[in-house]
Amino acid sequence: MRGYYFCLASIVLAATIILVFIPAWWSLLLFVLCLGRLLVGQTRFSKLIIVLVVGLVVSYLGLVKASGHSQLTGQEDQLLLQVKRTDIAISGDLAKFSAQVSLANGQREQVQVFYWLKNEADRDQLARLKGPVTMQVKAKLESPSPARNRGAFDYRKYLKGHGIHWLVTIQQIEGLTDQKGFLAWWDCLLFRLLIWLESLAQPRLRAYLLALFFNRSHQLDAEALAAYQAVGLIHLFSISGFHLNYFLKSSQHCLLRLGFLKEHSQMLVFILLLIYASLLGWPYGMVRAVVAYTFRQFCLWKNWPPDSLSGSCLSFILILLVRPLALFSLGFQLTYALTAAIIFLGPRVKATWSRPVVQELVLSFICCLTTIPFLVHHFHRFSWASLILNYFFSWAFANLVFPALLLVVCLHGLGLANQLIWLQELMAGCLGILESISQFNHHWQMLNWTIGLVPAWVLAGFTVILLYLARHFDQDGHLTRGQLGLLFVSLILLYNQAYLDPYGRLAMLDIGQGDTIYLELPYQRATYLVDVAEQPTFPKPAWAQRPRQSLVSRQILPALQAEGVRHLDGVFISHGDFDHMGGLNELLSQVKVKILYLPIGMQDDQEALASIASGLASSLNPRIQVIWLQAGDQVYLGAGYQAQVLAPSQVGQGENKDSLVLYTKLGPASVLLTGDVEGQAEHDVYHLLADQGLPVDILKVAHHGSDNSSPSQGLDLIKPKTAWISAGLNNRYGHPHDRVISDLENLGAEIYRTDQDGAVHYRFRPRSGIIDRMINEEGS
Repeated sequence: MRGYYFCLASIVLAATIILVFIPAWWSLLLFVLCLGRLLVGQTRFSKLIIVLVVGLVVSYLGLVKASGHSQLTGQEDQLLLQVKRTDIAISGDLAKFSAQVSLANGQREQVQVFYWLKNEADRDQLARLKGPVTMQVKAKLESPSPARNRGAFDYRKYLKGHGIHWLVTIQQIEGLTDQKGFLAWWDCLLFRLLIWLESLAQPRLRAYLLALFFNRSHQLDAEALAAYQAVGLIHLFSISGFHLNYFLKSSQHCLLRLGFLKEHSQMLVFILLLIYASLLGWPYGMVRAVVAYTFRQFCLWKNWPPDSLSGSCLSFILILLVRPLALFSLGFQLTYALTAAIIFLGPRVKATWSRPVVQELVLSFICCLTTIPFLVHHFHRFSWASLILNYFFSWAFANLVFPALLLVVCLHGLGLANQLIWLQELMAGCLGILESISQFNHHWQMLNWTIGLVPAWVLAGFTVILLYLARHFDQDGHLTRGQLGLLFVSLILLYNQAYLDPYGRLAMLDIGQGDTIYLELPYQRATYLVDVAEQPTFPKPAWAQRPRQSLVSRQILPALQAEGVRHLDGVFISHGDFDHMGGLNELLSQVKVKILYLPIGMQDDQEALASIASGLASSLNPRIQVIWLQAGDQVYLGAGYQAQVLAPSQVGQGENKDSLVLYTKLGPASVLLTGDVEGQAEHDVYHLLADQGLPVDILKVAHHGSDNSSPSQGLDLIKPKTAWISAGLNNRYGHPHDRVISDLENLGAEIYRTDQDGAVHYRFRPRSGIIDRMINEEGS
C-alpha cells in the first residue's frame, strides 16, 4: 500500500510538471485526473494536506520555470569560465566542453563552449591541463539553433533541458588559473583515472571500458553505437540498475570470500557505491538504483518487507524536484518506464512461467512494448530485434563482457595488461563479434519499423491500450484472444499511420549549402528525393583532422524517418556538383531506391558517373533502375501525378547549365525545380513556360539565389508567387544575392529561405495547400 501511494504521488508530480512547463487544455485535464485519483478514498484532513502540498509544488515549479531564464544578454565579449578538466573533449582542431560563467552578481550560469584551435600549440595547451581551471576568454555568444528539419535533433531543446541557453565560441584564451579545493581535487582524481584507463593499448577494449563503466558512450565507434541504438540496446551503455546489480553482487561476493561479515560488506559496498556514483556525476539510472538500494536496506533494517516500488518512486520524486525538465529526457523516461514494467509485471511473469528462459523472453517482450511510445516519439522508429537480442546481449554482457573488462582493469592495475596484447586483441575480437551481430540486425528491415512522426493523440491512445493490457495481464496472468487482437491491430495501425495521411508533401530540406528536396504523394503512394547533398571536406593538417558525421546521416536520413519513409520510389539528380549528389552513394547504401533518374546533361561527366557506379554497386537494391532524362520527357510519379522535364536538351559535362529542370503540379500549385541551371538554358526554360502560359506558383530558385542565375528578365517572365531558396547559414558564397532577393520582392513573391526559415514544407491535397516553415519569426 505504501508503494501504491508513492506511485500515485509520482504520477501527480509528473502531471504537475507537464502542466507548468507545457500549459495546455490536455495537460490541465491530465493534472485534474491524476490529482483526483490521488484524492479518492482519502480523509478530509488528508485531502487538505495533499492539496496544500500540491499547491506548494506548483509554486516551487513556477519559481523554477521563472528562474530558468538566462542572465546573460548575448552582448558580452569577455567571460570568466569555470571549466572541469573531465568535461574537455578535444577532437582534431575543435575543443568543446560545458562550463560555468561567473556573473557579476556572484552567481554562475552554465554554457556550452566551442574553441576552434588555431595550431598545435593551442591544442597542446588544453591537452596538458591536469585539473579544473578558470579561463579568462574573449568570446562570442550565440543562441543555440532549434531543429531545422522535421525529425532532426533539437539542440536548443536538449541544451535547455540541461539549463544551457548560450553557445560560447572562444576567440582567444587570455588567462588560465588552476582551481583549488576539494571539488577540484575530485575532478583531478576522475581525470587521472580516465587517463589511466585510456593508456590501455587496444582502442576497442578501451572504448567499451569507458562506455560501460563511466557513461562515455561517445568513445565507441559511431557505426557500432548507431547500430546498438537502432536495435534497442543502447541502454546497456547507460549506467543503470543492470550495471549496479552486477557491481553489488560481485563486490559483496568478493568481500565475503575475503572474510568480511555480511553486515560489514554491505556497508563497505554502499560506501563504494556512493563514491562511484559521485565520480559519474549521478546519472538518472544511477540515482534510481542507489535510492532504491538504500530504501531496500532501510526496510530490512526496520524489519519491513522490501519495497522496490517505493524506492524507485522516491528516486523519481527526488530527481524531478531537483531537475523538473528531466521528465522530458529519453534516458529518464526509459529508466522509469522499464523499471515500472518490471516491478508491476515481473512477479506475474515469474508466477505464470516456471522456466527462466521463458520468463526472460516474456519480460523482454514486455520491455520491448514498453519502449515503443518513447522510441517512436524521439526517434520515429523502433526495432523488434531487441526482443531476442536484449536477452542474448544482457546475458553476454553480464557473464562475458563485464568479467572480461574487470579482469583487464585488474591486470592493468598490476601493470600487466599492456604486456598481454594478445589477450586484449582476443577480447576486442569478441566485442567486434557483438558489434557485427547488432549491425547485421540493424540492416534487417523486417525487424526495424520506421513509423514517422506520430500525432500526440495517436501515441497517447497506443499508450492507453498498453496500460489496459498490462492491467489485465497483471490480474489474469494472460491475455484473451480479443486482447491479443487489440494489441495486434494497434501495432499494425501504428506501423501504417504514414499511409493514412491524406496530404502530400514537398519539402526543401535545410542541409546547409546545397539542395535536397523531398516529395511525397498523398497517402504516401510514392516518395522521391530531388538531389542528395553532402558537405565538401577541405584538406587539413594531420593534427587538425577529426571524424565528421555525414550530412546524410545527420539530416537527410532523420528527415526521411520522420516522414515514415521505408524506401524511395525514385531519386532525381540534377547535375554532378557535390552539393547536389555528394550524398547519393551513402543514401543508396542506407535506403532502398527503386529508380535513379539522371539528366543527359551529365552523361559526359566521367567523375560523377564513376562515383554513381560505385554507389550502385553497394546499393541496398541490386536491381535499381537507371533512367536518363532530357527535355520533353514525362515522368509518371504515381497516383495521377507527373512531372515534365524542361531541361537539359543536350549531352553535357554535368555543369550548372546542364542541370535537370522539372515542372509539376502538386495540388493547386505549379512547381518549378531548377537545380543550378543558368545562362541560356535557364532563359530557354523561362521563355518556354511563358510561351505556353504555364504558371509558377512555387519556384525553387536556381543555384541557391546566385547572381549568375535567376536573371531579372527571366523572373519577370514567369512571375513566381512563392520563391524557395536553399542556402547555408552565413555561407561563404554570399547566397542568396541581394539583386535576386530585390527582383523577387519587386514581383511580390513570398520568399522562403532555409538559412532563415529552416526546412520549408508545402502540404497539399487535390484542391488545397499550405506552406509551413520549421523556424518561425520568433526563432523556434
